[in-house]
Amino acid sequence: MSNKINRVSCEIGEADAFNRGIARKSVLAGEINGLETFCVELAGGDVYENLPEEKTLKILLFTNGDGNIIHDDLSIPVHELTLFIPGMHRTFSIESGRENLSYLEIVMSLTVQDMEILKRQQGVLPYYMEYGECKKYNESIKSKKTISRMILNEDIVPRLCMGSVETSGPDEVAAHTHPMLDQLFFGLPGNNCMVTAGTDESRFLANDLLHIPLGSRHGVSVEAGKYLHYIWIDLFHTKEQMGYMKNNHIIIDE
Repeated sequence: MSNKINRVSCEIGEADAFNRGIARKSVLAGEINGLETFCVELAGGDVYENLPEEKTLKILLFTNGDGNIIHDDLSIPVHELTLFIPGMHRTFSIESGRENLSYLEIVMSLTVQDMEILKRQQGVLPYYMEYGECKKYNESIKSKKTISRMILNEDIVPRLCMGSVETSGPDEVAAHTHPMLDQLFFGLPGNNCMVTAGTDESRFLANDLLHIPLGSRHGVSVEAGKYLHYIWIDLFHTKEQMGYMKNNHIIIDE
């Protein structure tokens, strides 16, 4: 197990080849068992059909651009930071607007228990959440000025949750550990902060995807005049361990 914070930029560059209107490259390959991550860009005015893969579930986080998601008889607009999860083993299409549409694609390998849970949760998927509609929550390791949002709560996908943290410097997310889950961070526009894990430290910028070493004591700090805004993605080892979310993330009634 690595004690190093592994980090990669998720931007599609000129050297990344488009094939039939789409560029898709693997990032942080092999970092987390049972989870693959890709940064994807769909050319403006194009359509891409996503075919189902056995024993997997795709989680798409749209980060830049406009478009539509076509899933069965649903047409779901994308015009801001948006999370989309299709029905298990279902085909869907993505249509980009005039400009390129960028997104982070997470492919989760489903265990037998995962698939049984998803089959019982009729009507939960497909799931769609716009960032502006996310509920906020409080957490003891964060300051009162920090804004935390739940993007994907523990009742949708077995073992996977997603949320965000936003604040300005000087501030911090206090050092903590959670050995029952693997965690990825994705930097949103303007993000410029420092992540520490054990003795390792890394600058964390917009469009960066990084993996927190499993079981490490880690935290995030932002200097005066700088901005912290990132998404965390948690993959638990078992469904039962997800009680951690309800115990530590207190939803704010608004």
